Amino acid sequence: MRIPSGKTNPAILEIYKEAFSSIPGITKVKSKPASGNIIIHYDPKREVEFEKQLPVSLALHHLSLAAPLPGDEINLLANKIEAEAEFFAERSELAKTTVDLFRNLDHQLKLTTGNTKSR
Repeated sequence: MRIPSGKTNPAILEIYKEAFSSIPGITKVKSKPASGNIIIHYDPKREVEFEKQLPVSLALHHLSLAAPLPGDEINLLANKIEAEAEFFAERSELAKTTVDLFRNLDHQLKLTTGNTKSR
């Protein structure tokens, strides 16, 4: 698990290590200050218990794992690309035609596949 502040502050890795070590089901915790990572070894049979106890243990140590949800970076990138396409479409007939073509293709794919979520 990557702890971004751990690379510049190895002491924070020790705090996370302590927090994780107190969770039932975790068998070993190792910190890697050079990369800002924590390696967690746990008993897969106790995963449900681990998932329940993790937020409690982190809160007791005033820690958080608030990371972006998977896909957030992709959505941000897609939104930037779409905004850039709109920018060019306002200034170029070829860009407008291309944007309209792909917007229509996207709409048709969503209809065909049953993924009708649209903006």
